[in-house]
Amino acid sequence: MNQIDWMIVANGSCMKLFKFEDNSRHLENPSVTLHPESSLKQKDFDTDKHGKPSHGFGHDAETVPAKKIEEKKFAKEICEFLKKGHMNKEFSKLYLAASPAFLGLLRDSLPKDIQSCIAEETNKDLTKIQSSEIWGHFPSRK
Repeated sequence: MNQIDWMIVANGSCMKLFKFEDNSRHLENPSVTLHPESSLKQKDFDTDKHGKPSHGFGHDAETVPAKKIEEKKFAKEICEFLKKGHMNKEFSKLYLAASPAFLGLLRDSLPKDIQSCIAEETNKDLTKIQSSEIWGHFPSRK
């Protein structure tokens, strides 16, 4: 029986999940999860014009744009989803493709046991390309 692997293709506002048999190059019918809050302009957020403080209090506190806060929330949501899938043994290997900054957020939030499942990753936003072109961005699967 072939094992099922997962590929996550993501950026700060969209995640595509492909499920495929081990050693298959066939990616189709992804499930798509959107996080529209990450796509809003700063002025559209319901916060003050400076965003939320990242630490400390007072006027010297460093501010983090609301968009970045939302992207971090989305990365954590994806990681929670991956934790559940891993606990339920829904995948054996994990492939990640994400825009560079978002890949960093995912890495920061992934537990070690899921990090050990990562077969390969690429720091590119592939959310808008055809499914048939995705493997071309993973050197080991070209």
